[in-house]
Parts: sequence; C-alpha cells; structure tokens
Amino acid sequence: MDTERRAAIVRTLEESRDIFQAAVDAVTEKCWLLCPEPGRWSVFEIVEHVAVAENGMFRLLQSATAVENSLEDRVKEARITAGLGNRAARGQAPERARPAGRFADVPEALGKFMAAREQTIRFAGGTETNLFRVTAVHPLFAAVNGYELLLIMAGHVRRHADQITEIGERLG
Repeated sequence: MDTERRAAIVRTLEESRDIFQAAVDAVTEKCWLLCPEPGRWSVFEIVEHVAVAENGMFRLLQSATAVENSLEDRVKEARITAGLGNRAARGQAPERARPAGRFADVPEALGKFMAAREQTIRFAGGTETNLFRVTAVHPLFAAVNGYELLLIMAGHVRRHADQITEIGERLG
C-alpha cells in the first residue's frame, strides 16, 4: 500500500472524527436525550452507538485475514462512500451495536469514541500491513478489505454526524 493512499485514509478518519465532534458540540445539552420522533435515536444514543461500532469495527480490522492477492477495488470504494453518504436510505444497526445505556452521559460516550478513533488512526497510519491484502466480513457490507473497512468507519461517523446535525436543527 503506497504512502499516498495511507495518508489519504488517515486524513479521512481525522476529518470524520472532527466533523462528528463538531456536530455533537453544536447540539445543546438539553437536547441530548430528546428523540426527534418515535423510533429514532437521541443524540446520546447515537454517540453511544458510534463509540461501540468504532470499537467493534477496529477489532474486526485487527482480526482481518491476510490474502495473497490485492483486493483493491476503487469502484467498490466509491460505492461504499456514496452509500454511507445517502441518508435517505436508513440502515439497521446490528443488535450488538444498538444503544443499551453503556455510558453515563454524552461526554463519556464521546470520550470512548475519540479514544477508539485515535487507536484506529494510529493503526491506519502506522501498520506495515497492506490494507488491500486483508479481508474481513462486515455485518452490513459483507467481505471488505482493510482499506474499505476504514472507509466504512469514516463514512459511518460522518453519516451519524449528519444525523446529529439534523436532530439539532429540528429540536433547536
């Protein structure tokens, strides 16, 4: 994996982290527990979900299986990025990543996410592993290479940052 692609994915992970932080910061504390409509998650629940999902996907990345040939597929990468950016299509989180009251409040959940994202960024920037030569099975995207998994992680966080922004706008 060349240095340029590695640097690009690290930037993408950092940008999505910063966008998520800004989205959470823009919502007032009094709105953290409010649901925008029945059946939707509150900001607190979203932040919990993102923290749990980040940790889960990082473990998935760490346990990825090495393959002999490169699995680089820029068309698939573009589909992943576009799909995660489409907020009209609602996804269904796996049961293990759904909010379950794991954290006391938004700052604690956000701190867990930030720590997990820093771990992801360090791994992405420092691993000797060719991310195009490992594969893992994501619960929603099926078989992906390591680079694609990092794109999913970044896109997932951006998607939920957009959701938080929508909630903030809706609830004032």
